[in-house]
Amino acid sequence: MNPNYNQTVTVFRKSGSAWSRQVFENCFWKSGIVTVQNNTEASQTNTYTVRIPLETAGSEFSASPGDVVVLGECTDEITGKSPNTASEVLRRNKPNAFLVSAYSDNTSYLMAKHYRLGG
Repeated sequence: MNPNYNQTVTVFRKSGSAWSRQVFENCFWKSGIVTVQNNTEASQTNTYTVRIPLETAGSEFSASPGDVVVLGECTDEITGKSPNTASEVLRRNKPNAFLVSAYSDNTSYLMAKHYRLGG
């Protein structure tokens, strides 16, 4: 196992109007700040990368834009009603939480098979 895969993450996935929560151990987590140039203005934004090994998640895992990822084991529930909406859970756990904006299934590689979530 890659020694960089040493974090626990919680993934909240939306299916229809219901949310499910899954906790995965032995994952990779990276967060950083990048500068974005827009015409004459520059701004900074957080970026996130999470890799969940195939052995940890199993072959049925998937994610979609709008899902929520939290660093560590998060016991919150997303019900869709205040104070447990996705945006409130995200806000409570910032800066160690993000909305998924990119997902890739990298389980067809010969080695280091994983799912990648970015935000």
